Amino acid sequence: MRFGFLTACLGQMTLDQIIEFAAREKFDDIDVAAWPSFYHSNPFVATHIDADAWTEAEGQALRKHLSDAGVCISQASFFANLIQQDEVMRGKYTEYLKRLIEVASSLEIPIVGTFIGRDVTRTVNDNLLLLEERFIPLVKHAEKYGVTLAVENCPMEGWDEFGLRGNVFYSPELWDAVFARIDSKNFGIIYDPSHSVWLGIDPVWPISVIAPKLVGVHGKDTLIDREALRKYGFFGKQIDRTSTWEIGWWQYVMPGLGELDWPAIIRALQQIGYSGTIAIENEDMAWFGDTEKKLQGIILGKRHIEKSL
Repeated sequence: MRFGFLTACLGQMTLDQIIEFAAREKFDDIDVAAWPSFYHSNPFVATHIDADAWTEAEGQALRKHLSDAGVCISQASFFANLIQQDEVMRGKYTEYLKRLIEVASSLEIPIVGTFIGRDVTRTVNDNLLLLEERFIPLVKHAEKYGVTLAVENCPMEGWDEFGLRGNVFYSPELWDAVFARIDSKNFGIIYDPSHSVWLGIDPVWPISVIAPKLVGVHGKDTLIDREALRKYGFFGKQIDRTSTWEIGWWQYVMPGLGELDWPAIIRALQQIGYSGTIAIENEDMAWFGDTEKKLQGIILGKRHIEKSL
């Protein structure tokens, strides 16, 4: 297995600075944030590759820097709602993702990561039918350029009112339904076990189930506040919420600071012969703030998972 990290939380750093950090801390890979410049700003997205403005000269310089530093790009990521009801934004996201696939191919980046998303005006069954029109063309584009399009299992609980799932790809039931409709060697799953924790899904068991389609793993954890859970219930805080993301009884933390049994996860990955990247993802507010603190959080997560090896 290899170690990497997502660059999405490091919007104040350049890609060159990130590569130097990765080399210094002995990371094998980086998962490069590649959101478009027109995407709404938030602390969890960044644009270290802009597919709309990418040039061959930038590509040549990047390949040289990566080679000199001994670091690889395991994935380019633009996580967005690709089957949403807003036709204008859906069109923009779709065209941008196609360009990102082309850039990834030119840079020999094997995976482009994203979400499927959801049209919240329709039922889940209807959303599955929308894949033919709104998502499968993206998979075919990835096939054309020799790239794997991979989707993460995050429910995107804050994209709508909590309980109405913003992404129809968060549970084994939905994975089965999606993979039954999209049969392609260029389509896979990025598994983030932290989401399974608060959803009540055994975070280890799915690894053997998704083995043939598993192309990436996120290194993140979830901490559950059981006192708050008793107060709010599963659907979370209902009064005076500051945003749809404020659930109140769980939070994402760095690996080792939450509920996950990382030795068990590593054993399960080893048993299926997984040799890909575990990409540390920092969404831990205790390790946010300035850039240096974010970097320290990423190092903390790497060191904890390394102990499980």
